[in-house]
Amino acid sequence: MKHFQSEEQFRRTFRIFLACVFCYGIVEGFSLNIFSNFFKDAYNVSDQVRGWIETPRESPGVFCMFYLPALAAFSDVRLSRYALILGAIALSLMGFLPTPFWTMMVFLLMFSFSSHTYYPMEGSIGLALAGETDNVGQTLGRIRSVAQVSYFVAATCVLVFFRNGFFDFTANIRRPFIFGAAACLIEFVLFGLIEKDMNWMPRREKGKLVVKKEFTNYYLLTFAYGIQKRIRMVFALWMFTQLLSKKADFTAILLIISAIIGIFVSPQMGKLLDRMGQKRAIIFEGVYMLVIFTVYGFVAKGFAEGSLLLTNMVLYFSIGLFVLADLTKFFEFFHNFAMRRMAKDEQDIAATLSVGQAIDHLMAISLSPVFGIMWAHFGPQSVFWTCAAMSVVQFFVAPRLPESEPPKTA
Repeated sequence: MKHFQSEEQFRRTFRIFLACVFCYGIVEGFSLNIFSNFFKDAYNVSDQVRGWIETPRESPGVFCMFYLPALAAFSDVRLSRYALILGAIALSLMGFLPTPFWTMMVFLLMFSFSSHTYYPMEGSIGLALAGETDNVGQTLGRIRSVAQVSYFVAATCVLVFFRNGFFDFTANIRRPFIFGAAACLIEFVLFGLIEKDMNWMPRREKGKLVVKKEFTNYYLLTFAYGIQKRIRMVFALWMFTQLLSKKADFTAILLIISAIIGIFVSPQMGKLLDRMGQKRAIIFEGVYMLVIFTVYGFVAKGFAEGSLLLTNMVLYFSIGLFVLADLTKFFEFFHNFAMRRMAKDEQDIAATLSVGQAIDHLMAISLSPVFGIMWAHFGPQSVFWTCAAMSVVQFFVAPRLPESEPPKTA
C-alpha cells in the first residue's frame, strides 16, 4: 500500500468506494437507463427530436473540460459530493414537478451537469485505488461488476414497479427520479466517509487544460468510442421503443438480462486486459464492435422495412444482440487503463479523463441529431453501420499504444 497506513484502511476505503459505485448505478438505473421511455411516454418525441435531445443533454460533457480545471481547489471526492447534491436536486425537480417539455429540458441539463462532473471523478478515484493493487485490470473489472449489480437491482425495480403501476411517466409524480435522487444523497454521505482517506490523490492544476500530444491515441480512442457509445446508449434501445413499440417494463427486462450477464463478464474483461495486454485488448474491442453493430444494422433494417417478422425466435435473438451490444460499455476502462499507462504525471489523469469525456460528448452533441436524421431518412441500419465502421480507429490505434507504463511523478 503506497498511500495507506494499513491494508485494513485500504480495504475499508475500497469497500466504501464500491458502495458509492453501487449507488450511482442505482441513480443511472432510475434515470439515464430509462430516459428513452420517459421521452416517449411523457412527451411522445419523434426520431429527430430524440436525436436533438442529446445535444443539450450531453453539452456539459464538453463544458467540463473547461470548468473542471477551474475547480482544482476541490479534491476529486469533494467535487463528486457537490455533483451528487446537484443531481439530487435535478432529479427531485423532474420527479415532483410535471412540466412542459422545455422546462423539463432545463432540469435535464442540471442533471447532466451533475453526472458529467461526477464521471471523471469516479474514474480517477477508481484508477487511483486500482493502482494500489497488483492487478489493475482485474480491480477495474471488479468495480464495473459492482455497477452491474446495481443496474440489475434498479432494472428489477423498474420492471416490477412499472408492471404494477407504481411507476408511471404520465403521472404527476415520477417516482423513478425520486428514487434516483435518494440514491444520490446516500452516496453523498458515503463519499464523506472516505474523503480524508483519499486526500493523497494529486490535485488538478488550477486553470490548466490538459491537452498533450502524448495522449493523442487516447483522444482517438475516445473519439471513436464516443460515437459508438452514443449509438449504443440511444439507438440500440430506440430500436425496441420505436420500431417494436416496447414500453419501460420491456426495457427493464433488457437491462436485467444485460446486468446479470455483465456481473460475470466484467471481472473477466479485467482479467482479459491483464492477460492480453492493452494492444491486443483494443484490437479485440474493434473486432467486437465491427461484428455486433453490423448485425444490429441488418436486424433494425428488417424491422423497419417489415421484412423481418417478430417471431419469438427473432425477439430472443434481438434481445441477445442488445445484450452483446450493451457489453461494449466495459471497453471504456480499456481506454482509461491505456491513458493511465501513457501518463507520466499523476496530476494529468483526472484532467485528461475530463478532456476525453469532452471529446466523447462533443461527438454526442454534434452527431446525435445527425443520427436521428439518418435514422428517419436513410433507415436505422445507417446508424448502426456507422458505429461498426468506427472500429477502424481501434485497429489504427492499437499498434501505437505503449508496451509498458512510464515512471510516475506525483
